[in-house]
Amino acid sequence: VISNNRGSGQSHDDSYIVVRSKTFMQVLREHGVDRFSLIKLDIEGAEVPVLIDILSQDQKHHPEQFLIEFDVLSHNSLKTKHDYYRVDRLLRRSGFKLYFREGRNFLYSRHG
Repeated sequence: VISNNRGSGQSHDDSYIVVRSKTFMQVLREHGVDRFSLIKLDIEGAEVPVLIDILSQDQKHHPEQFLIEFDVLSHNSLKTKHDYYRVDRLLRRSGFKLYFREGRNFLYSRHG
């Protein structure tokens, strides 16, 4: 199970559960995946830490395209906008270009 909840204890709040989690890159390594063309992320607000983890890896492990639903943009706060712009900068520094946007859905690609 992949989750952005990194806690290891039990929750006292009934609105969520705590699960053991793995990073995206750990899952890929466990399954012997080295290269891939596309990553589609629709992970209900966890896209920022997942993208930061992926983009911190060697570029040979980056896909050619990311299709991302940025749920953080549904919250109109300074922090969520900062989170989006931080990831956008990381994507651009890693050689990606924004090719398409519709609402909260973004397509970043290395090639045109």
